[in-house]
This record gives sequence, C-alpha cells and structure tokens, in this order.
Amino acid sequence: MNYNRKSLIETLINTSFGGNQAAFGRAIGKSPGQVNQWLTGYRSVGDGVARHIEMVLDLGNGWMDGKASQLKQKPVTREATPIDTVLADLAALEPEDADVWRAEIRRAAIKARKEKQERDQERAARSTDPPLEHRHTA
Repeated sequence: MNYNRKSLIETLINTSFGGNQAAFGRAIGKSPGQVNQWLTGYRSVGDGVARHIEMVLDLGNGWMDGKASQLKQKPVTREATPIDTVLADLAALEPEDADVWRAEIRRAAIKARKEKQERDQERAARSTDPPLEHRHTA
C-alpha cells in the first residue's frame, strides 16, 4: 500500500471525521470494513479509489498522492448528520453516562423496529384481496 495515501486517509479521518472511520466511509460511499482494510494494509488504496476520495471530498486532483500544491487546499468540511451529532455526544460522555445513552438508544431502536413491523403488518393486511363472494347460479 502506498504509505502516503494511508497516512493521508488517517489524517482525513482524524481531522475531518473526528477519528470515526465509519463516518469517513459513509462520506466517500465505502464500507467501514473497506476503510479499515486500507488502514491495516490488507487492501491498497489504488489510483481509482484515490481519485474517488479526492472528487467526493473536493480535495483536488493529486491530493492523495501528496502533491504539494494540492496539500494546501482548504480542509475537508461537511455537514454533520444527526448520527454524527449523537456519536460526538456519546464520545464526550463519562463512561457511566455512556451506558445510559446506550440503553436509551437500544430502547428507541427496539421501539422503532416494533412500530415498523406493525406498519408492515397493517400494510400487508390491507393489500390482501378480499375473499370472493359466493355466487349462486340458477
């Protein structure tokens, strides 16, 4: 793997995504697993991926190759998503507070899943055809 590209990805993750590999992956349309594989050296960051990252994050062509003129580009900025805000809040909590948040998130996820199942069941019940009426023929 190109050491410079790996180093630049690590820098991007730490400076623009709060150290969150998953957030970086979402921003560039790649899975967190793939991002991790680049960082561990299991996969290399090829030219196509490097150009894709540059394009999606508006870094300038050649930034991932350490071209000096491109490295002076403005830092990556993006709007924080609601999940980014929650993750940042969780990261700032004391361990005992984080457990409370995790429990709340778990309860909310279970409730949302149950509500979705109920909606799906209602939708399925409405979409079934009513039974055919029996017709008497003379």
